[in-house]
Amino acid sequence: MEQISLLPAGFNKDLPPEKAPDDVWNDARNVLFNDGFAANAPGWLSAPVVLPGKPLYLLPYFTPLVYWWLVAGNNDAGTAGFLAVTDGTNTFDITPVGGLSVTAAGDWTGGVLNGVPFVNNGIDAPVWWDGVTVNPATTLPDWPANTTCKALRPFKFHLLAMNITDPSGTFGDLVLHSDAADPGTIPQSWTPDPSNQAGSFSIGAIPGELLDGWTLRDSFVVYKQSSSALITFAGGRFIFGQRGMFVETGILARNCARELFGQHYTITDGDIVRHNGQEVVSLVDGQLREWLFSQIDATSFEGAHVAIDHGNKQVWFNFPKVGSSYCDLSLVWDLTSQRMGVVEYAPFAYMSRGILGDLGGDNSFDAATGTFDAAQGIFDRQQFNPTSDQLIFCRFEEKQLNYLVGAQRNGAESTCLLQLLSKDLGQGTAYKTVDKLWVNAEGNSFDLQDVISVRFGAQESSSDPIRWSPVQSLYRNKSASYGISGRLISIELQIRQRDAWRINGLDLDYFVDGGQ
Repeated sequence: MEQISLLPAGFNKDLPPEKAPDDVWNDARNVLFNDGFAANAPGWLSAPVVLPGKPLYLLPYFTPLVYWWLVAGNNDAGTAGFLAVTDGTNTFDITPVGGLSVTAAGDWTGGVLNGVPFVNNGIDAPVWWDGVTVNPATTLPDWPANTTCKALRPFKFHLLAMNITDPSGTFGDLVLHSDAADPGTIPQSWTPDPSNQAGSFSIGAIPGELLDGWTLRDSFVVYKQSSSALITFAGGRFIFGQRGMFVETGILARNCARELFGQHYTITDGDIVRHNGQEVVSLVDGQLREWLFSQIDATSFEGAHVAIDHGNKQVWFNFPKVGSSYCDLSLVWDLTSQRMGVVEYAPFAYMSRGILGDLGGDNSFDAATGTFDAAQGIFDRQQFNPTSDQLIFCRFEEKQLNYLVGAQRNGAESTCLLQLLSKDLGQGTAYKTVDKLWVNAEGNSFDLQDVISVRFGAQESSSDPIRWSPVQSLYRNKSASYGISGRLISIELQIRQRDAWRINGLDLDYFVDGGQ
């Protein structure tokens, strides 16, 4: 009798299973890797928000009294755009008086400067909102007539408009910058004058048109599809300085770069990377890169985007899979474990972080009811805190805002998958016969029947199809057994997600029958 403890964390779908490291799963679905352990992906609930149309974009914006969300999208008929604002309970239509054009996922950008929110769809003139619910959004002050930009972001006390179209043509590498804004206000001028800091500059040293940009510590990075440049505030005559940064690293689409702890996490046109402005590190090369970019829809890829979960130190990279118009595949990078998880939600148009009302109720210790032993979930794992940021995503067809919380998906269970495939268990070509498997698991529902299902597989060589055993139910502190034999052994776990869970490892008993 031999025994082996398996402690896989993360997963690798690029390498053939027999060549992948033994410390990773070979397939996973709806699993995160927090602190190095396989754990449940968060569930979600729909917020009680009534929207005037189908949402495509979210922008959080807070005042000392209210945490607002600006929501942009199309009306139900698909004939015009809308812009609304909600606090999680009340919703107000703030569509500009002249209306908005129909847009698609990935068209919108925006931000908050000096506490003032603004948005841009690349088709109409960019608009801002004064925070008064009876007032519609209005065009930015002194915005050039008949001019649009593909992306608009804040930097220092300025707004930067990228990829400009005006009556004389389209200038893909041109950046317009506003005058500096006084505290608490939006910039009042875009017209260059010796008395102000408005102006423009081109990013012409690197090829391609500008897609987007984002702050990086005290600087600003502008991205093209395959290159990027660093913008700094210089003051004086030229206002902004620039230098080329990466000649082979850009972004896939708008909203595909975000900052966390002084680094950008970025979806490029062929990788997922982080960089600090000097060094680029791939997060998926040799593990998931080839698989991921075979999954992304070639016509809807512009809806891909990045969202930051500060509270859990995670970065969500969201993509539309082949055949999808909206994101339904997320790779989730955990900064603590340095591992990538994978989640498949119902299709959503956009995800961002913030607070959507007080949806969690009183979560203080004094307000808790019941006994400690009866508490649901995993101790020391944050599920929701109504006073801290959480991830919110919008579903277009359903006209929903949803927030990540708990383990179930709007009250329904989901299925999680983990596979270890074609392992020789350190015994080379010797035949092995599976005896028993124990799963070191945490989670209240693991005491129930049919929550964990396991099956074993065997092969003579990696080129053979896997011969799978019948599926068995597995309980906490109970073993599953099946006398399947082969040179290579596989294990598959399926978990019905009812509450929070974590897999700390596997212990496998097996017999070695000799080899050739």
